[in-house]
Amino acid sequence: MTSLDWGVLISYFVLTIALGAFIGKRTTNVSDFFSGGREFKWWAIGLSVMATQISAITFIGAPGWAYQNGLKPLVLNLNIPIVMWILSGTFIPFFYNLEIISVYEYIEKRFGKKMRLLLVFTYIIKMLVVIGSIVYVPSLILSKITGLSINYTITLIIVISIFYTVLGGIQTVIWTDVFQMLALWVGIGISVITVFKNTPYSVSEIFEIAKENGKLVSMDFDTSLRSANTFWAGLFGGGILHLAYFGVDQTQVQRVLTAKSLDNTKYSLWFSGIFSVIQMFLFLMIGIVLFVFYKGQPFDNANEIYIKFALEEIPKGYLGVIIAAVFAATMSSIDSSLNSMTTVFMKDIYEVHFQEKVKNMSEITVTRVITTLFGILIMYFAFNVSSSNNSILELISMYGSYLLGAMLGVFTLGMFTTKADELGVVIGFILGILGTAIISYNFNIFWMWNNFVGFFITIIVGYALSFSSAEYREEKKRYIMKRMYFEKKSSILLIYFIFLILVLYFLNI
Repeated sequence: MTSLDWGVLISYFVLTIALGAFIGKRTTNVSDFFSGGREFKWWAIGLSVMATQISAITFIGAPGWAYQNGLKPLVLNLNIPIVMWILSGTFIPFFYNLEIISVYEYIEKRFGKKMRLLLVFTYIIKMLVVIGSIVYVPSLILSKITGLSINYTITLIIVISIFYTVLGGIQTVIWTDVFQMLALWVGIGISVITVFKNTPYSVSEIFEIAKENGKLVSMDFDTSLRSANTFWAGLFGGGILHLAYFGVDQTQVQRVLTAKSLDNTKYSLWFSGIFSVIQMFLFLMIGIVLFVFYKGQPFDNANEIYIKFALEEIPKGYLGVIIAAVFAATMSSIDSSLNSMTTVFMKDIYEVHFQEKVKNMSEITVTRVITTLFGILIMYFAFNVSSSNNSILELISMYGSYLLGAMLGVFTLGMFTTKADELGVVIGFILGILGTAIISYNFNIFWMWNNFVGFFITIIVGYALSFSSAEYREEKKRYIMKRMYFEKKSSILLIYFIFLILVLYFLNI
């Protein structure tokens, strides 16, 4: 990296910290820290949702994925418009009208404390492992570029994220995410322009070469559960994954619940539902053009393809923007996770079990201390990942797929059935996770199907083993969804989904 690149990168860090400090001045109480006063508009939330979804692993890994598999991985994101349509008419308006901060508050009201704590601990452990893994990728990149110790770069990223998250909670998270999303888009734009410009073929020739090598094939209708990146795995397995991630995962739901109105929550989902697919398409196109640029040259590690191109081909100054974009992708994931884990701990554990015992500290002080401690734990997991030889993408994908389907199953039973009770759902949730692991291991199914399997095991077992009384059902009626919130305007997402299918189908021909 040149001094100009370093200047760009340092400027990004300074601006991020300054923005966090400026917004943090307005956060004076716990309510603002967790919900931002419910004052955010749809576009800010939508950008924050998209920024959180992208990690450095996406930024670096997606081009490498496309280098090997072409457009096939896009089918795993095609379900997002349908998912956002479903969520904007069901889960999210339901949670918004309950005026909750943690989604697990609802679980206790509907089922009880045992189910709530089980989900809370599952969520926190999942996030520590996932975010610890995500931090490793950009830290490794910066370490290779600068020669600094990887532990030093891990510490740098997490300390900066802790600093501005502690200052203002969800308000700084959302506004810094907006800034980081813009940095990401600039990075994507520079990458797309540079890779097309430096490839010694016209655009039509690039697409022709890509087509001849099968890189534009995206619609694989193979019905085998073992086949990777099929249309059915993306639609059903990926659909369950994204319903869980955007609909009941505290990291994403919390920011949507900061909207100033119910309409703003819906618009934020529609916005991200449309642009998330475009974003992923651009990442994959970078990888496809790189395949043409490098003439299909094999690489030992697909994740290093984009890094190699960036270091060798991106002009001076612009490389700093690219590296800043990678950090933006990482830090947007870290800050969101820090805030959501702190929210869950404070609302679901501290306020329920410890608040009366801790009287010498204000709640906002405790909140900031807990945020810092979670940051240190993430650092610990990142250090451990850095000494592992396992694939980071595989670790995150496999681990999450065992849990998300079962978690969605619990909320579905709670919101759409009156029969489900705590004992049945606890058993269903545990067997959903164990059953998914057993089936995945013994039948070697593609990991995306794990979400589908876990969801239905939890639903079937949880419902079958629930023996609630008539009195129980009557008492819990208030926590059952009584109406849907779909609007005619949301049909644009369904039209968009059909349009995407047609475009990809014709690319197949």
